Amino acid sequence: DGLRFPTGWLFEDAATTHRAFMRAEKIALLECRTYAYRVRADSIVHMKFTPAKLICVKVGERVVGDIMAYDETLKDAAYARAFSVNYQVFIQIPPEDTDSLEKVWDSLLKYRDVVARDKSPELRAKNLYGARCTYLGMRFAYNAGRIYKVIQTKYTAKKFGAGGGNIRT
Repeated sequence: DGLRFPTGWLFEDAATTHRAFMRAEKIALLECRTYAYRVRADSIVHMKFTPAKLICVKVGERVVGDIMAYDETLKDAAYARAFSVNYQVFIQIPPEDTDSLEKVWDSLLKYRDVVARDKSPELRAKNLYGARCTYLGMRFAYNAGRIYKVIQTKYTAKKFGAGGGNIRT
């Protein structure tokens, strides 16, 4: 059927999962959470920044392009997903790596207006906060995102216990 995770990409799930939904003939929704994933200390999300993570720009473009071609009414969701994967990487980039920061920053600016005005209850607080912070400049958005991540990490450790293996639904 041609649906494959891109070989060698980080964030390959973000670049592909939406395609499975778009091909489905039916999707069933349940009123309870039946899926969770473990937040591991050694996961891609938590590993140190490497230039390989700059694939986030291409992942965001792929998600938006695919979803907009499928159904333009899903623009807000597509932009939120693209913003999310880019902002996640943006706040991991070392402050002295200005080339990488600017590359991801340019991508964030493409999505921020839609995300900053999104009133959907499904929008993650981190994305709304991050998008609104971009209006105050790159350094502000960067530092605010890093502070938010520290607070979120401490909250998660307090709620679920320190160390790897935390559950996030």
